[in-house]
Amino acid sequence: MPLPIGNRHIGQHAIGRVLVALATYANGAGEAWPSSYTLAEEVSHMPRRHVRNALEALEVVGLISRSGMEGRSVRWRLNVGSEASDQAGYPAHHQAGDQAGDQAGDQAGDQAGDQAGYPAPKGREVIGTEEPPATHPTTIELKPSPHCSVHPNGTADRCYACGAARRAFIKWETTHESRAKADRTRWLNDLSKMDPCPHGVPGGAEVRPWVGDAQCPSCRAASRSA
Repeated sequence: MPLPIGNRHIGQHAIGRVLVALATYANGAGEAWPSSYTLAEEVSHMPRRHVRNALEALEVVGLISRSGMEGRSVRWRLNVGSEASDQAGYPAHHQAGDQAGDQAGDQAGDQAGDQAGYPAPKGREVIGTEEPPATHPTTIELKPSPHCSVHPNGTADRCYACGAARRAFIKWETTHESRAKADRTRWLNDLSKMDPCPHGVPGGAEVRPWVGDAQCPSCRAASRSA
C-alpha cells in the first residue's frame, strides 16, 4: 500500500511526516487518538489544516482509518503491517521503548520514511546478473513515556521509576525541539542561497518540505492554478 502522492492541499513529504508522528502515539493494537493540534506540534509546528489534509489523504488510500465516540477524540487505526514492510524493500528495526509503539512506528516508517520527510527506498526487479542497490533501514525515534511501565497513566505516590522516566521524557523533548529548530535554521540558510523566484522573493519558488507549497504567495497561487 503506497504512500499517497501530494495534491494541491498537501505535499507527499508532509503526509509521510504526519503518518510517522501518528505512529508514535499508537498502542499495541495500532490505535492512536492524538488531536490535530498535538500532531501539528509533533511535526515542527505544521499548520493544523495541513495535518487534517494529510490525515484525510492517508485515510483515502486506506493507510489509516478513523472511528470515534461522542464526546471523545477521533481514534485512528494504522492499517499497515508486514506486507507493507516487505514492499518497502527492507524489514523494520525496533527501538528501545514501549513494544506496541515500536511496532506501530516501524510499520509507518516503512511507508512514510524518516522524520526528514524522505520516502523509504523500495526494492526493484533485477534482470540478469545486476546486483540490486543497497538499502538502509529507516530508524524512527519514538517519543518516550513520562511514566514507568507499572504506572502507565501516572501515580500520586512516590515512584523512583516514574521519576527516571519523567527525566528521560523531558530530556527527549528538549533534544527533539532543538533538532527541529536546527533543521529549520539549516533549511532557511539553504533557501537564502537559492536563486530568487520570478517575483523577487529569494527562494520563493522552492517548495517548503513540511507544507508542500512554494514560499512565495504568487508562486504558490500559480502552482495551485496549474
